Amino acid sequence: MLGRLRMSVEDCIYHYSDLMDRVFSKVHTQPMKVNWSKASLETQSRFDTRALEAAIKNVIGEVVGDSNELMLEEDPQCKV
Repeated sequence: MLGRLRMSVEDCIYHYSDLMDRVFSKVHTQPMKVNWSKASLETQSRFDTRALEAAIKNVIGEVVGDSNELMLEEDPQCKV
């Protein structure tokens, strides 16, 4: 956020606090999920990865204007 998005420290703290609330609020209580039709066990992440992706895209969209903007810069101004 500091380097690529060129945000101030205050803005980073604000957006990261919002991101934490969105991503880490819903916890999957069972680390394993049983798929009886396939007779297999599937591991499940503790937090929802789709919520993380949506929260990151939201921050990028608010700051840059395009939520699908790539984070890789060819000539970075700040090497954070």
